[in-house]
Amino acid sequence: MGAPSPPTGPDGRPQRRNTRRLRPLLLAAILLPALAAGGCVSYSRQASSLNNAWESGNVDRAARVASSAAERRHGSRDEILWHLEHGAALRAAGRYAESTAAFDAAESRINDFEARARLRAGVEAAAAVTNLNALPYEGYAYDKVMMNTYKALNALQLGDLDRARVELNRAYLRQRDAVRENARRIERARKEAREQSRDEAYDFERSQADDRFRSQFDRSYAHLDDLHVYADYVNPFAVYLDALYFMAHPWSVATDLERARTSFERVSGMVATNDYVREDVDLVDDLLRGRPLPPTTYVIFETGRAPVREEVRIDIALWGLSRTVPYIGAAFPNLRFQGRHEGHLTILTAEGNHRSARLASMDSIIAQEFRNEMPVVIARTLIATATKATAQYAATEATRDSGIVGALVQVGGIVYQIVMNQADLRSWQTLPKEFQIARFPSPEDRKLTLSTPASARNIEVELEEGTVNVIHVKSISRGTPLMVKQFTLQ
Repeated sequence: MGAPSPPTGPDGRPQRRNTRRLRPLLLAAILLPALAAGGCVSYSRQASSLNNAWESGNVDRAARVASSAAERRHGSRDEILWHLEHGAALRAAGRYAESTAAFDAAESRINDFEARARLRAGVEAAAAVTNLNALPYEGYAYDKVMMNTYKALNALQLGDLDRARVELNRAYLRQRDAVRENARRIERARKEAREQSRDEAYDFERSQADDRFRSQFDRSYAHLDDLHVYADYVNPFAVYLDALYFMAHPWSVATDLERARTSFERVSGMVATNDYVREDVDLVDDLLRGRPLPPTTYVIFETGRAPVREEVRIDIALWGLSRTVPYIGAAFPNLRFQGRHEGHLTILTAEGNHRSARLASMDSIIAQEFRNEMPVVIARTLIATATKATAQYAATEATRDSGIVGALVQVGGIVYQIVMNQADLRSWQTLPKEFQIARFPSPEDRKLTLSTPASARNIEVELEEGTVNVIHVKSISRGTPLMVKQFTLQ
């Protein structure tokens, strides 16, 4: 039996298929799956309402937004991040027990990821065909250290000294273990990249060493070289709070006071220009000699906002993919540092004025870990980009002589590359830009006046009864009201 005759029109002639009318349908069939696959809303867009409330100093609204998002995103790849945002917003609102509960939820998931690290290969493989946003956010080392440090502060403000000690010990262990963990992550990422490049006939090592890639990469990240460098994964504020606690609450006078002195010495070495820390070292020396602790007031000042991540495009060479070496733009994260913060806090007492001094720059802490993390990001981004480019190249070659189908496959592949070639820009948005401190003998009238260069009004504070008083002041952006809380350490 012969082939069926083509349909005919009213004039009896064969009717031609209207391919022009079919083109939109074919385009939709190819493009829609790619667009749907990349249709997830970025974290930056998800967090826009939170950022607007936070930037304006409306911490109660920020807490409500973060609470709703944390509930909606339960079980998602961004769950940890929303618990961290929620905990920070609740803490700023003075709801310390609820803040700790939110941080506990984040820590539970973080611990779960750490315990199951060896089982992640399948999840990370999925990122090769989509983008690194497909991986769950597990928390950076600085996230984890600040999470436990904030929990320690919550406990101190609730008067729970035992819980504060536990959280400070956890923050210490996280800083200690981060170096080993990062080395393991880098080696694992490089091993995956080497194995994947063998499977795909893609020369990962050569692409990474490509002169054009290295030149663009170095230019894009040159601004990070000017920041002050601390010891890897060490947060001077976390170490300082540890020292302050053990100085004021030594369970074992010799052991805990020596721990306090060692921690103060470490911080002094990292921020040599801060005279307040050197005074603390001298104070602990006096305590070790048996002298009593004099009435002292400490002021902790959190100011500004931590850096956010933005996307930068850098060309990479796909060595080994074809006879010619094609270059394709790959998406990498970069850091943008935020301004509009109060530069310092002034404290006026009857005995004189005091000005806060920088203790820890979160810009520097985050940038340093960002640099440490770049070998992992480079390896995974190169492999993810090459995997998608390889698939597009193979599809194009297979349909090269297929007319409109080949053209549509090529267009679909380009759209897929655009949609999926996105950097992971997730980060904890409600962290401060820096921590500052001031310390001075408690005034006899126990009265302080706080102000900043952009303050609309001064804030009067009367110290509670105690030998070691701590005033915590937070400023999110220049001109927003100062948030002032206090507690006693002894």
